[in-house]
Amino acid sequence: MIKGSFSLFLITMNITLPTPVTPLASTLKSTMIETHGAESLNEPVIFDVSSIEVLKTITNLLKEAQSNSLKVFVAGDYDADGICSTTMMVSLCKSLDLNVGYYIPHRMNEGYGLKPDIAQQALDKGYDLFICVDNGVSAHEAIYLLKRNHKKVIIIDHHIMSEEVEVDAILHPLYLDPVYDSMCTSGLVWLLASYLDLDSDFMIQLAGCATLADMMPLHHLNRYLVVKAIESMNQVMITPFALLLKKQSVNEEDLNFQLIPKINAIGRMSDVANANTMVAYLGSTDITSMVKYASMVEDVNEQRKVLTKSMSLEALSLIEESQPFHFVVSDSFHEGIVGLIANQLLRSQKSNVFVGVKKENTIKGSMRSYNVHLVNLFKPYEHLLMHFGGHAKAAGLEVHQDNFEALKNHILEDLKHHDFSLEVSPSLVLDPSLISLEGVVEFESLRPFGMGWERPIVKIEHVRIKSMMILKAGMSKATVQTSHQTLEIFSFDPSFAQCVVGDYIDVEGTLGINTYMGSKSIQLTLTTFNSCQEA
Repeated sequence: MIKGSFSLFLITMNITLPTPVTPLASTLKSTMIETHGAESLNEPVIFDVSSIEVLKTITNLLKEAQSNSLKVFVAGDYDADGICSTTMMVSLCKSLDLNVGYYIPHRMNEGYGLKPDIAQQALDKGYDLFICVDNGVSAHEAIYLLKRNHKKVIIIDHHIMSEEVEVDAILHPLYLDPVYDSMCTSGLVWLLASYLDLDSDFMIQLAGCATLADMMPLHHLNRYLVVKAIESMNQVMITPFALLLKKQSVNEEDLNFQLIPKINAIGRMSDVANANTMVAYLGSTDITSMVKYASMVEDVNEQRKVLTKSMSLEALSLIEESQPFHFVVSDSFHEGIVGLIANQLLRSQKSNVFVGVKKENTIKGSMRSYNVHLVNLFKPYEHLLMHFGGHAKAAGLEVHQDNFEALKNHILEDLKHHDFSLEVSPSLVLDPSLISLEGVVEFESLRPFGMGWERPIVKIEHVRIKSMMILKAGMSKATVQTSHQTLEIFSFDPSFAQCVVGDYIDVEGTLGINTYMGSKSIQLTLTTFNSCQEA
């Protein structure tokens, strides 16, 4: 029988932010809370999954499938959140002894979401209960087909809905209390697992990883999931993650840079990999096959890195200067990598960007926002689009090539009247006397950092370059002298390496700790710099 269906599940979690003692950490914390409107981080997270009515509805549908030996079909998605939530849902169904199958579509050949042909194939194989995870709110044709065949449909999704969907149950942040706002799909599946008393290290680690991967704001329950996931990993990390991370102790940066890209690579590189195999890997208990698969993931990720580098260079060459929104399109781009290139251009150009690949008659790609709400910006022009979906900060679209220029011109015209100054916070000019190793170490206690709780950009004026070291791939490391101390600066900007020892510059970036052979030092990761006059 299904466990814990109607038990009370009121949880109060004290993961409030510490109160800093040093002037530096106090200044940075107050700046972050004001910038991100994050006053809620000073309060305990309180939630009660037993009060979420739709979880009772979903439980009854699962109970019906259990009692009548119905086949359950999980329709997933190929990004990290989609892969993790599919894995979680399949695991949950297996824990309930349900006959479950799953499918994630081919990114390039089939595209996003449950399509009618996939639904029909599942019908032909005798599936009765359909669960869409990380998709479904825009799968109107497929859902119509399923309902016409008198099948039950559950949607667990967080993407923006353009219209209501007629299904038997929908678990979506739009219909939940504010504490569940902006949760990703894996987080929503974790709610269901908790309601059914099926939470575990496996579930929380997948949910926390996906929350970071989908760049959800680290407020409310999202922060709880990430904090608890990292705590769980540092106690007993699930084997699939351990094989890919190869570290015993991790933080959110390790997940963002060493784990999540590898999971995403399998979905992105759909010409050489299959996202369904990542679901099997994450749910496997066969250590021999897991070790072999982890090695294959490393190989695919290396291919992804090479491809990303070449595409990035081409994309930079296609940038049009002085545009509030860059539209970068090529027929040589790899469809699975356009989102990564959009992320890179967002950071390097500090501008809104669309990166698309020309297909036979269409242009398909990904967008990232620097200072606009993408859904609101593109919604008036839905009539020009074939497909559109996503969030305020990240979205994807497909448009017929005949309509692309009209769409581009509409967006650029609208942005002529947009007040960008309201949406970008200025850097915090920092008094060098505040900076201390003790203060930066205390600042690190405000982790995990991430979307909606980013390290603040600080500006330190009039520092003198003492040394410069050129590293690989255009990176460089400098030692600079402020009026009070010596700092290390790490830069990804090739032009920074052209600075001359003895020059005075103003630098902007994020503060952190560099640990080398047990010794700690203050490091600023550079975002921008400007020359200034000598003292």
